[in-house]
Amino acid sequence: MLNKKLKATSPGVRHQVLTEKNKLCKNSGFLKKFTLRVKKTGGRSCSDGHITSWHRGGGNKKRLIKVSKLESQTFCICVAVVYSSMRSAFISVNFNLITLKFNFNVHTDEQCVGGLLESGLNNKLITQKPGSVLLLSAVYAGAIVSSVHKQNKNVFAKSAGTYCQIVQKHKNSAKLKLPSGKIVELDNICTATLGSVSNKNHSSCVIGKAGKRRYNSKRSVVRGVAMNPVDHPHGGRTNGGRPSVSPWGKLTKGVPTRKK
Repeated sequence: MLNKKLKATSPGVRHQVLTEKNKLCKNSGFLKKFTLRVKKTGGRSCSDGHITSWHRGGGNKKRLIKVSKLESQTFCICVAVVYSSMRSAFISVNFNLITLKFNFNVHTDEQCVGGLLESGLNNKLITQKPGSVLLLSAVYAGAIVSSVHKQNKNVFAKSAGTYCQIVQKHKNSAKLKLPSGKIVELDNICTATLGSVSNKNHSSCVIGKAGKRRYNSKRSVVRGVAMNPVDHPHGGRTNGGRPSVSPWGKLTKGVPTRKK
């Protein structure tokens, strides 16, 4: 989908760049019974009410479309492509021809409405179409995949415009190049969706105003030097004198934060 720039009718929309949603399904009222209500936390703990995640709170009500993994040995037809307020990518609504039920999957590029999708077919001779879910053992080396499942979880390449590439295959495993550039080795029993995730122009969108971030339950961030000394180590009239630290005095630069 392409991006569009709005007319400068107000300061809030002067710099806004949004994604066109003219190709998405507008009559998505039948999906309401398949959605889940998301309870707001405001970034606070459920036990004592203290803030554990800063800069959260407020926002519009949202409902989550739960993405389910396709069953093995299944054929589906892509019925519609809908917008999800909880994800950056679009959601494809698939109708299972065997169980006669709806299931939802992350929509991929070049996946057309009305196309036939295959799932769990460990056969390299079958036509591999974008959006089909196959085992890594059935996908050829050099292919572009997304929404990689490992132990019934989406672990890699599920955000808008991301993808993984199979760089090497072995007898029982395959090496994938992640969007970050890191190469990981997974078992061949893991499943992946062919093609890259849809809405690849999401990263070039411009929000335009702070109020639109408040709709997404994101509050403004205040610099530490703009606070008082009781609120932050950088607060007060001292401009410098110590390295950048967190509100609790721990170094924020030069310290490894990744778990071993």
